[in-house]
Parts: sequence; structure tokens; C-alpha cells
Amino acid sequence: MDAELQTQPILEADPSPVQSDVSESVPLKVQLDSMNKNQLVKYMESLGYNVDRRLSEKTLRENILSIDADRKGSAKKINEDSFEMTVSEADPPIEVWFFNLESPNTDVEFAYSGNRGMFGPVNKNGYKKCPVYHLFPGEAVKLAYSVYEHLIGLTYVTHKTVFDPQTGMIQGNIPIIKPRFILQPVFSKEDIMNINKNR
Repeated sequence: MDAELQTQPILEADPSPVQSDVSESVPLKVQLDSMNKNQLVKYMESLGYNVDRRLSEKTLRENILSIDADRKGSAKKINEDSFEMTVSEADPPIEVWFFNLESPNTDVEFAYSGNRGMFGPVNKNGYKKCPVYHLFPGEAVKLAYSVYEHLIGLTYVTHKTVFDPQTGMIQGNIPIIKPRFILQPVFSKEDIMNINKNR
């Protein structure tokens, strides 16, 4: 009897993906596989598409993955063009994993000219075309260091409600400042060895 008890599992593993850490981004395909038809339709509609509800779940998933691949391909080209414009000896490159804490699983598109500014009669060294970036959560991207510094400096405010311990009534709110994004630098083995050699 004791042998039977020892062989039975105490806890069953939950097969659904759970994001436990910002560095563990759940791939889109895995997210889509866990969605039912209504959720897939809502997802397509959130991308700006009108959906024929007669489509099968398989077709919806394939369409979403195709749209996602197209968007990421176009974003990669935009990011590479901006990277080439901005990187210089004074503004070195850095590769990072991008995560959106303010709106998880939401991509971010923005233009940023930094201290260099735009070209004009007063600013002859400015950009003639403003660098544009399109970043997706859980994706690695190469940026100029100035863009990296700008993004890690952005914050947003949430509030925590404070209750009076004696009455249980709301006493007020405490503002909490949080980073909008996490940009985790990507280091190769050579990078780490070079850092250690230079110490």
C-alpha cells in the first residue's frame, strides 16, 4: 500500500503557460493555442480586422500568425534603418530584450530624435528624417545607447489605496512610480569575458 502511495503524483502539472517573470514572455503561438474561437475573433478585431465568424479556429490562428510575422518583418526593417541613422562613436549600439510593463504583450511604436534633434536652419547636424522604432515584447532589438537610456527613464504612476487600520475606511492613496519598460541587455560569452578582462 505504501508503494502505491509513493508512485502516485501529489500535484498534477498545469499545462497552461504562466508568465512568472518578465524574462519569460509567452510566445504568441502558445497564447493563440490556449484561446477559444470567440477570443481569437476578439484578438483579430483588436488588430483592426473585420472577421468572418464562419472561419475555423485553425484559420484564425494561421491568419493572426501571418499578420504578426508581417508586422514584425516591417518593424525589423524600420528598426534597422533607425539603428543605422543613430549609432555613432558617441552613441554606441546595445542589444536588448524589450518588455512592456505598463501594457504587457503590447508593442510600442515611437519616433525619437534625442538630443540631436531635427535638421533645420539652426541645427545643421540634426536628422533629416526622424528615427522611428517599433518594439515587440519578448523580442531582442539593437538600439543606439541614447534610445536605450531614454526608454529606461520613462515611468508611469499607479496608486495604492491606504486603509485606516482601526476603522477600515480609505485613508488615501500613495502614488507608486514604476518603469514603463524593461530593456534587458543581451550579452554574449565574449562580451562577459571582455568585461571581466577589463576589470
